[in-house]
Amino acid sequence: MQRIEIFSTEAVQEDFFEMLERETGITNYSYVTGTCGSGNQGKRIGDSVWPERNFTFICYVKDEMIERILEVAKRMKDLFPNDGIEMFSSEATGYTL
Repeated sequence: MQRIEIFSTEAVQEDFFEMLERETGITNYSYVTGTCGSGNQGKRIGDSVWPERNFTFICYVKDEMIERILEVAKRMKDLFPNDGIEMFSSEATGYTL
């Protein structure tokens, strides 16, 4: 199982989720809006100097889903080349509670 994290500007959030669900069928995930930070595309702080903010997408998937999600992230970057989008994955262990 893998934990996927994607960080991107809120401007593309709606397009990202539509494409993700359409292309992968993933409907179980969490996301946080208003994520602030600094990356390769500059600062995203949500103030008058750097008004944009990011969103953070988090999901847990089987290993074989990683490539499908990565393809969505790459397609989003192709559609919005001036907006930052980064994807990370890490090994995760799920527990039945």
